[in-house]
Amino acid sequence: AANYYLVGVPAQAGRLHWVPWDHSQALAVMRDWTTQEGPPHYDPAYVRHDQIGASWPLVRKLLDDPVSRTIYFQELKFALGGAYALELVTKRVEALHALIAPHVDGPLGEVAPYSALLWAGKRMPLPGPEELLAHVPQMHALVHQVVD
Repeated sequence: AANYYLVGVPAQAGRLHWVPWDHSQALAVMRDWTTQEGPPHYDPAYVRHDQIGASWPLVRKLLDDPVSRTIYFQELKFALGGAYALELVTKRVEALHALIAPHVDGPLGEVAPYSALLWAGKRMPLPGPEELLAHVPQMHALVHQVVD
């Protein structure tokens, strides 16, 4: 499955733009690559995408190209001081959690069978932002380790 679209822009002589989607793993806590189990670990190989193989040919091709790889690392470094700056991410996570919480839990909350919070027939409460907020500085430090 591809988690991106390639879009040709006629006004730019058909230049292709890579439009990613499905960012559900972008801030995921990293665990064993094959089972997604075990304690979190922070390995620079995840930032470099060393584990990406032939099953993701476009990503592999881009990361193997020295120019594209350099741009990727420059953009990561830029994000650390911009959209992914610790203070901004913390405020945004807290604000978004406060925004959605009443619509997930409580009288306005999700109901079966239209809920991602059902597990083995049991309703799970909406997790707080604490795990993500503890994870973000770890990822920030890991990306710095790779790009600095």
